[in-house]
Amino acid sequence: MSKYPYWKDIHLSIITNQLADSKSFLALVLSSLLVFKYPESSVPKASMTMHLSLAFS
Repeated sequence: MSKYPYWKDIHLSIITNQLADSKSFLALVLSSLLVFKYPESSVPKASMTMHLSLAFS
């Protein structure tokens, strides 16, 4: 997990936004798949987190 510090940011943003529904779970699953399938992705992790928290808020 220490190899992927931005995973914590995604997880925390979902918790702090209190997105406790199926959409937030789907966002968590999709983001985790993206993070672990494309760890060297050109997509900035911070903007991906912001996009997910905005899209599912």
